[in-house]
Amino acid sequence: MIEFRESDFNLMLSSFYEGVCYLNPQGEILHSNQAAQAHWHIDHLHSDILSSQSCVSRALAGEYVNHELVHLDNHQALLVNMLPIYTNKNTLIGVIVISQDMTEPVQ
Repeated sequence: MIEFRESDFNLMLSSFYEGVCYLNPQGEILHSNQAAQAHWHIDHLHSDILSSQSCVSRALAGEYVNHELVHLDNHQALLVNMLPIYTNKNTLIGVIVISQDMTEPVQ
């Protein structure tokens, strides 16, 4: 098993063009990279925009969300994938949210 220090994890996340967030089972953002912060307008690990999306509720309920287009109020379009993460005893411990800005291709 490979172990990452938190600083290594943050460096790795910041290198992605895609937005990457990790949500806890209550939908709170525990980690996010710079792209995700821009996509979801995250301020201090909080985003009403992200938490209000129906796809987040579905992912927190255990649904895998694949290639769903989310239109935000500011005419921004994001392609999202959400992956529920479970313990080996099938307990939901969080959700990984991957987002790509698709505003230009959609327009």
